[in-house]
Amino acid sequence: MTTLPSLAALRPAAAGISTATAATDRPLAYAFDETCSILVGWQRRDGVLRMLSPTRAVVGGVAGLRAGDSLRLVLYRDEVVVRDCRVTGTTLQGVELSTMGGVDAREGALQ
Repeated sequence: MTTLPSLAALRPAAAGISTATAATDRPLAYAFDETCSILVGWQRRDGVLRMLSPTRAVVGGVAGLRAGDSLRLVLYRDEVVVRDCRVTGTTLQGVELSTMGGVDAREGALQ
């Protein structure tokens, strides 16, 4: 018998991240280990979203990216969210990205 909590119990109750651009923006609510895509030029690579904040993201399962590479991070759920990002480094969890804004497909507006 184990006394460790389940993985679902370790996840924060409110995993969403809100951007401070406007009060009407809906917060992004993405769980850890959620499927996402990386668009590098004309290539699409599927990965796993490990962490998301207003300025950073960590994506696992994507190889071959170097620091300074520009790409687009595509997040799926009820709607599609696209973020322009730049690779800042790599960790054991995956590739670290700094977000540079992006297009929110729900509203078609620049963030």
